[in-house]
Amino acid sequence: MSNAKPTVRVAAVKRIVWLGIGAAGGVIVYRKGGQWLEQARDQGALVTVQNVVATSRDLLGTAQRALAGRPDTPGAAARAVGQSR
Repeated sequence: MSNAKPTVRVAAVKRIVWLGIGAAGGVIVYRKGGQWLEQARDQGALVTVQNVVATSRDLLGTAQRALAGRPDTPGAAARAVGQSR
C-alpha cells in the first residue's frame, strides 16, 4: 500500500475528476460547434449574419434594461448630481 497521505490522494482524485469533466465539456463544445458551423453553411451567410445581428440586438436590449436609470456618460452623471443639490 502507498505511504501517501489521504489528503494527497483526495487531491489527486479531485484533479482527475475535474480533468474528466473538462475533457467531456471540450468534446461537447467541439461537437456543438461543428453542428453550428454546418447549420450556418446550410443556411447561407445572410441568414447567419441575421441571426448574429438578432442575438446582438437582444443582448444589447438586455444590457440596456439592466443599466436603466444609470446615466450614460460621466457628464450626464455630473449634471444629475448637480441637479439633485
